[in-house]
Amino acid sequence: GARVPSEASSAGATVPTYCLETRWLCHSPPALAASPSVRLRVTSTVGHMYGAEFPAAFRRWKGVDPISLFDAEVERIEPDDGKSCIPGHLAAEAAKCHAVVLWLDCDREGENICYEVLETVVPSLAPHNRLRAPPLPQNPKEFDFRPDPRVWRVRFSSLAPQDLQKAFENLQKPNPWEALAVDARQEIDLKVGVALTRLITTHLRDSVADLCPQREDGKSPMISYGPCQTPT
Repeated sequence: GARVPSEASSAGATVPTYCLETRWLCHSPPALAASPSVRLRVTSTVGHMYGAEFPAAFRRWKGVDPISLFDAEVERIEPDDGKSCIPGHLAAEAAKCHAVVLWLDCDREGENICYEVLETVVPSLAPHNRLRAPPLPQNPKEFDFRPDPRVWRVRFSSLAPQDLQKAFENLQKPNPWEALAVDARQEIDLKVGVALTRLITTHLRDSVADLCPQREDGKSPMISYGPCQTPT
């Protein structure tokens, strides 16, 4: 799985899915390395599969103290109310496969998307008697999948064919701690951004209304704040 369609195309296909016969370039796992050929199914996500959001009771402005948002639980929801159907698509593809190779961006965001993909794909993988998997731990997001011969991660910095082939020959494992760092960042961004936006807007809107652009919906201006909006 790749992060965006362009990466899926460079890895060997165009989305939604493309199949090709090839030999397994890496020495691991031995069951695949010993096969004369394997069939690859190449597809992609479109960025993050899930986003951080407050439960419905905390999404309204009235009656919710901004301070209470810092202790509120955070939900993981599909963007656009699930219209992308990416989890269902990946689960259906996984049911036709015995292993997964993750070609996501080699940064923390990419690692986080790896674990979003694995959450859907791993339970759906078709069984294979030569790729026996250990039971998943209670919290799969803290699991590095080292004992699991079905899960592999590609580390690459170029989409040139020779670089992708070299990366495929040196498969690695996903890094749960980099993924969890993004979970923490998303929650901090959400809580700080929403709490301060509501606090600042409520207390300063009338004083700086002449400085705020008019909203198309005709409602009172909102003064938005967020860590990602602050220059570094």
